[in-house]
Amino acid sequence: MFATDIGPFSAEINYRYNKGSLKYEQRDPYITHYYKHRMYDYYAQLTYPFNLPSSRVYPLIRIGYRDWFRAMGAENIKTHYPEYYSNYYWLVGFGWTKPIGYKFLFDVKFMFGRTFNARITTPPNNVVILPLLKLGDSNIYGIQTKLYYNLTTHILLNTYVQYERFNYGKTKTYSIPGTSYIGFIEPNSETHQLILGFGVTYEW
Repeated sequence: MFATDIGPFSAEINYRYNKGSLKYEQRDPYITHYYKHRMYDYYAQLTYPFNLPSSRVYPLIRIGYRDWFRAMGAENIKTHYPEYYSNYYWLVGFGWTKPIGYKFLFDVKFMFGRTFNARITTPPNNVVILPLLKLGDSNIYGIQTKLYYNLTTHILLNTYVQYERFNYGKTKTYSIPGTSYIGFIEPNSETHQLILGFGVTYEW
């Protein structure tokens, strides 16, 4: 992450990568799958801090882009029924920071926003080949706690825990070539994500 002050504002440019496992549940009929996944998240954020006696609060606005790759129950994410999602998003929220001694800084933020221009597709060697399909816009909710450590004047290390719930709206009705299927290829979906992360911030 890169951070700087622009007049009274604080600006960030951030890249975040995470990987892990997820549980997929379909309601009707009830089906459970386990996936491996990777997510690439790029965003820019602007905040306006207000100083309090021993801490600081700030409203924030964020705009970003996300790539999400997932594959069913396999270590090799490229060959086991992979699905590729992407979307832009915006978030607004507020945060609170408090120094802990001379070296540490605690930060917590709450966020709400929407996805837009979301897409899903599959690679050409998949069992079911999908074209690039548009998904509906939907909501994002999130909370993040982060602990910074001042390594040098300009470099901070951090660790964080983040919970996020985001949705994708259903596609239009499609038919799949070579099959008798006609319907929603991708229904409304809801994802709950818990991330434990580590990062580096450069301030200038």
